[in-house]
Amino acid sequence: MKPNVTAAQLGCPDLSADHFEAVLSGHEELAANFLQAGASRAGVPKVVGVGITQQVANGRANGRATVEPALVMLVDKLPRTSRALPARTRGGIPIVLEQVGGARATMGFNRKYRPTPGGVSIAPVGQMYAGTMACVVSAGGKDYILSTGHVLSGTNTLPIGTPITQPAMDDGGRPGVDVIANLSYYLPIHFGGSSPADAGMARIADGVQVDPRMLRGNDTWEALARPVTAPIRGMNVQKSGRTTGLTSGRISAIGLSIMVEYWPGGACRIDNAFSIQGQRFATGGDSGALVTTSPSNQPVGLLFASSIEAAYASDIRVVLAQLSVAAGEQLTIRY
Repeated sequence: MKPNVTAAQLGCPDLSADHFEAVLSGHEELAANFLQAGASRAGVPKVVGVGITQQVANGRANGRATVEPALVMLVDKLPRTSRALPARTRGGIPIVLEQVGGARATMGFNRKYRPTPGGVSIAPVGQMYAGTMACVVSAGGKDYILSTGHVLSGTNTLPIGTPITQPAMDDGGRPGVDVIANLSYYLPIHFGGSSPADAGMARIADGVQVDPRMLRGNDTWEALARPVTAPIRGMNVQKSGRTTGLTSGRISAIGLSIMVEYWPGGACRIDNAFSIQGQRFATGGDSGALVTTSPSNQPVGLLFASSIEAAYASDIRVVLAQLSVAAGEQLTIRY
């Protein structure tokens, strides 16, 4: 499947239609031929993700170095020989390799917060792990908390209606006392297949106070800004998360198809994602964090996994559209 991105998101608005189509076709070619779960083949690194980026091209224009679109292959380790993986697609698009280790779904701000803002610790009752609440969303006149599906559903294992505590029980949350919502909808993770996004929502319980703002450093709160925006390569972004708190980074690749290892269950391919590079942008417990532009604070993505070198998020527009279908109501972010 070709990624749903534009040349403008890549930072190449003057790219010809034929050239950009070659980029999209090259992405499809690499994802079909190299994206894999499980152990790597002898002498060939395991490719865990394929995305679209850009690199400095040969030659200069108006005294400046020119850039060209490229495809990035995320590998568990760099190959010992240049022949292990192709340098270009069949259509001639250059390929760059980025060593990231493996991408694993991850589980800051781990205290109890009332009213509850975005960016803090949550988890289902009875589960000894922690994730992050993204923000408050609304559908059909009802309010929900947004997070990843694997955090809210225990990776497809918990029934609809399961109570969600803030903070997570692993962070001291108490059943009954600290319940803020109940699982309502999530996008199933299809092991051995693909899912459009890793996302879910839980209806906010009666009497629970929530705040649509994001928790930031030093217990400051920041309002989200309209509208939601598309991920753009090179865009500066930020997030608040249960484990690492407020961090900043830069979008390094868009249109990303990535194999994510979930526990329990196995691997699932998530499409139309993007990668973020930044020193310790996210780690275990940050899954579910809302990625926003920096400093304008517009929603851009939902963080679902991380590796040694990068973090990975679904396009927030895809998340909202897919959950709207699941809920049968138009889903919007509360500001």
